[in-house]
Amino acid sequence: MHSLGATVSEDLAATSTDAAADTSPTRQTSHPSCAKANASRSESIPTCMQSDVTSTDYPMVHQTTLASTLALCATTLEMWKSSSKDSSISTLSIVKVRARFISTLPSAFEDFSRLVCRRCEQQLAPSLSRCGSCDNSQTGWEWMFALLLDDSTERIWITVAGEEATKFLGLKPCDLRRNETRLDELKGTLTPLFEHDHDSANGTGEGDVCIKLFVPETFTNPDTRKPFDAASVSLCLFATQLV
Repeated sequence: MHSLGATVSEDLAATSTDAAADTSPTRQTSHPSCAKANASRSESIPTCMQSDVTSTDYPMVHQTTLASTLALCATTLEMWKSSSKDSSISTLSIVKVRARFISTLPSAFEDFSRLVCRRCEQQLAPSLSRCGSCDNSQTGWEWMFALLLDDSTERIWITVAGEEATKFLGLKPCDLRRNETRLDELKGTLTPLFEHDHDSANGTGEGDVCIKLFVPETFTNPDTRKPFDAASVSLCLFATQLV
């Protein structure tokens, strides 16, 4: 399974094993190294479309497939490696796909937001009012979850976080375990994406999604740089909103 990148907390990634049990094992892979195993799939964009549930700010972006997106992770990364590794140019590419929404991580809507330190961006326990890492008292809530997309050529997870998540949902993040009104709004917003509920393996919501491919700062920052490959490329929702 493709890494959700440094932007996804470890507790979110740890739930991927449970979610994988709800989807077809032959369609669940999202790691670029598995692309060869799926080479026999059609590369054409599906022609049987359902009603759109999304819109994007970049209608002019060339539409591709999820399988091609994974292949692009490897090719653009090699180009980036051969050029400057400055973190200011860590974005590899922006693509647009047409896909169905299949499932989510975490599986519980209550876990779609997290408390973070505004200075060092460390995730904090909801009960804390001060960051233990930098002793900063400025904290806030932000969205952090992942969506499983399918377009008949591949299934991949993409991260939905920060301001892009706020734009996608049209809702501001908060402590969902203490704000039942916002939790109900979130459920009402996301339920149309899926056939029965948000963790159904038979999502029916379909639309255009822009995806940003980028190298996380942990790989570009000279002080923290470590070995990486195409599996280290983060795939994040970008400039897309629900309609």
